[in-house]
Amino acid sequence: MAVMDFGSLVGLVNGVLFPNFRYPIQETSIPSQYYLQPFSEIWIGDSRGNVANAYDAVEDGIGLGEFQPTERGAPMYVTDSSVRQEIIAQYSTQGESGEKLPFEILVDQHTFSWNGAAFPEAKDFIIMKLTLTNLRTIDVDDIYIAIAADWNVSGGKNDLVGWDESRQASVVFDAGSPPLEKGGRGDFSNPINVALVLLEGKFNAHRIVPADAWTYRDENRSILMSTKVTDTFQPTIFPPGDYITVISAGTYNIQARNTKSVIFAFVAGRDLDELNANIDTAQRLITLPDMLTAEPSDGTIRIAWRPAISEKVLAYKVYRSNKSGGGYVQVGPRLIPGAAYEDTGLLNGARYYYIVKAVDASEQEFEFYSKEVSAIPDKKPEPPKNLWANIIGGATHLSWIPSVGENIIEYNIFRNLTGEEPWTPIGSVNSPQSSFTDENIHPNITYYYTVTAVKASGMQSEFAEFVTAQIDEPPSNLPQNNLNKVIVAPNPYNPSTNGQDGIKFLNLTPKATIRIYNSTGEVVKILEHIDETGIETWDAKNDAGETVTSGIYVYYVTAFTDGREELKAHGKFAIVR
Repeated sequence: MAVMDFGSLVGLVNGVLFPNFRYPIQETSIPSQYYLQPFSEIWIGDSRGNVANAYDAVEDGIGLGEFQPTERGAPMYVTDSSVRQEIIAQYSTQGESGEKLPFEILVDQHTFSWNGAAFPEAKDFIIMKLTLTNLRTIDVDDIYIAIAADWNVSGGKNDLVGWDESRQASVVFDAGSPPLEKGGRGDFSNPINVALVLLEGKFNAHRIVPADAWTYRDENRSILMSTKVTDTFQPTIFPPGDYITVISAGTYNIQARNTKSVIFAFVAGRDLDELNANIDTAQRLITLPDMLTAEPSDGTIRIAWRPAISEKVLAYKVYRSNKSGGGYVQVGPRLIPGAAYEDTGLLNGARYYYIVKAVDASEQEFEFYSKEVSAIPDKKPEPPKNLWANIIGGATHLSWIPSVGENIIEYNIFRNLTGEEPWTPIGSVNSPQSSFTDENIHPNITYYYTVTAVKASGMQSEFAEFVTAQIDEPPSNLPQNNLNKVIVAPNPYNPSTNGQDGIKFLNLTPKATIRIYNSTGEVVKILEHIDETGIETWDAKNDAGETVTSGIYVYYVTAFTDGREELKAHGKFAIVR
């Protein structure tokens, strides 16, 4: 799900609003579709006609609303792991229109999603936590927060909008492909259920309103948010058409410099049973300590986790067992306010199993607990000695003296372009083998390598002293007939050490287009390569002529053969200043 920094719930691609919330994430027997349409957005306001939002109705259409990104507001990854991704954005309620609202609220938007392969039961929903901070030195009252979701359904006579009171869910049923006269197949294939859910917050209203300009006027938004009404589907009141569903929470009194959080979810399901199961899973996940890890050392295991999303969680309890799946006994303090605990005095070589439970303000445990993790405490082995790198036949050949000690079962090999952590694992070999060949290297790039030793307990040594390797090969000016060997050099690029010659894209076709993106997905430069050579140089400046900052950049190269076959290549490079 794309994340914006001004309260919008849809994507922005080259200045054009783009639908959001794709279901299913990957193509299956059900065709993928984006279900959140423009202009889905967040509202914050009161009952007196004052509302901050992403979009406003203006005389000639729809314009930007009061929300404005802060200096640190651009969406950025907090965690981007193989299990859970968290992206934050920040914006405030003071727009550029010159009209001051009677409140000044900072919004921290945290968006959570889970990797479907690692956590399949969580692949069909997005959780969004909105934390409101009152920036003024006086209390602010009569505050409501709402989400307006313009779902991409056909509006046919078989489509339904309902309210699930028990789950605080606005449920939309899309009967499938629209009638033939509306451009569909007319067969009502692939029906889908989607829902906007209030997972945590003080429910106030559920509204079903037409998707037209009326909804985007602040005086009407204020009424929709603050009037305590629960709309349910009635065919005589809501004939077939395009509707927006609104859930509001409030009213809230936020003390000066204090915060209030509300948690929503966007959920999809193949049928109503699957949708309800996904909603229940989302509700369970917000109270779980997530991404539990167990890091062993000599006689000690350090347990760490990501804090629960819910504001109802006060602290945590850690439980340990000597067998998997049961027999857990609480260890450590009665309550742990943080997100880590070191379990000491353990027997080296024995495996221990752990779970973590969250507790509320009354010290009652929540029903569900974390996934189980285990580890075996042990002493660290010595790292390998005398690591050596040699270029032979276009590949890096590594060798080392094996670690001294018992129970070494394998060696892990790591590589990067800096010689500093973090390192990227590129392979492993079983002990007693003490060599490795890296064939995935490119000319004129300096690679840094290190190795660790791993014991049977899983305990890993410190990194061995790194070595470097580079194939020195002058780049060819000759153009290529494909993009299979495109590389960037130098990588990383540091103008203080690499000079001002710029960043070179090598092994291009005679004509190609290079698009360069920053880590937030914004295009910073488009290069048109038309000089009939295989090299294009970028001066590390954007279209405005401004020098770009340090960071990781992504490039996409496209070209066409004489037969109009499209060629593609992509990769990453770093700029260090």
